[in-house]
Amino acid sequence: MDDRYSYYVTEDCTDEQLLKYWGEVGRSLEQVSFVQKSEWFGAYLKSDLKKDKFYFCFVVFLHDGCPVAIVPLQYLITSRFGFCLKTWRIFWPHDLGINDLIFNPDIEEKNIIVELKKYLNNRQDLPWDLLQLQDCLQDGSVDVAISQSRPSRSVTVLHHYSKYLECKSNLDNSVERLSSKFKKNLRRLWKKLREQGEVTTHIYKEPDQLCEAFDEFLEVESSGWKGDSKTSLKYDKGLRSFYQSMLETFGKSGSCVIHTMKLDGRPIASQFAVISGKSYNMLKIGYDEEFKSIGPGALLLDETVRVFSGDEDIDSISFVTGGSWSDIWSPEVLCVNNHYIYNGTFKGNVCYFIEKNKQYLRSLKNYINDKRQ
Repeated sequence: MDDRYSYYVTEDCTDEQLLKYWGEVGRSLEQVSFVQKSEWFGAYLKSDLKKDKFYFCFVVFLHDGCPVAIVPLQYLITSRFGFCLKTWRIFWPHDLGINDLIFNPDIEEKNIIVELKKYLNNRQDLPWDLLQLQDCLQDGSVDVAISQSRPSRSVTVLHHYSKYLECKSNLDNSVERLSSKFKKNLRRLWKKLREQGEVTTHIYKEPDQLCEAFDEFLEVESSGWKGDSKTSLKYDKGLRSFYQSMLETFGKSGSCVIHTMKLDGRPIASQFAVISGKSYNMLKIGYDEEFKSIGPGALLLDETVRVFSGDEDIDSISFVTGGSWSDIWSPEVLCVNNHYIYNGTFKGNVCYFIEKNKQYLRSLKNYINDKRQ
């Protein structure tokens, strides 16, 4: 490695030296996503989700002795283009569709990806064909690092989109992109809901409030088909323990939020969110399907926008990824990319050739098929 670089490696997320470095790098970043926080990984490692299928570690890169990047890595076998590849990738605690490393892009020598490849090549115990930086948000740390020093044999592929709403100075400005028809429908649903009883909304952030609020969230999220099919958090012990761990780890700093709407004291919609930087990130939402015709989930989101419009501490409500249901809110959109960096092994070179030329190869295949017909 470059003489100005050194590194510190640990498999323990609670390692005091790691957390010290993590804090130093975090303070150098303008915005810190929840997937860049030690609490995110700590919650996973405390949970009952299976963690014995792969090797993982945290690699701290130090430049002249100062930490400039933390790369959470996992090592496993993946399949691509019919090949089984020895793969390093960003450690993926839970597939919510976005990922990142923790990187200060303001260092003088901007070659962290180059240094990462050198480190991996020095790991002779774990040889590799592919370095996969998956689900990386537009303008995030990975995107910045890639743009600063694009490595050889690398390909960037658009994977999906991350959607969010801007919280502006007041509610009218925040929802100015919504259609008049949708706004009118929201007013109609609010009126219909209030005719059925007393409507209240509650934002729970204090540790002594979150436990009861989480139990209510589990019941709401389990209503309807999710409960019937046993696919809700209430019945998924491993995943439920991960959310319980997030509640505990992020709850200590007041970053975990459960926002609940009640009708005559009965919870009918709820959001599980984590605040990072100035973003309110909705990790999971649920509503009581008995009230589906009134749209309690949409009404709670409308209330969330109302609460944070003009808030000095929150400037966006993130759907994290956001299914098609969120499009009616006319959200802002960020690209989410997969970066594939192939090593100079036989499999790495073959897969890079296919990756780089797959559009051409697809057209050639279609041409051959057309000729055969």
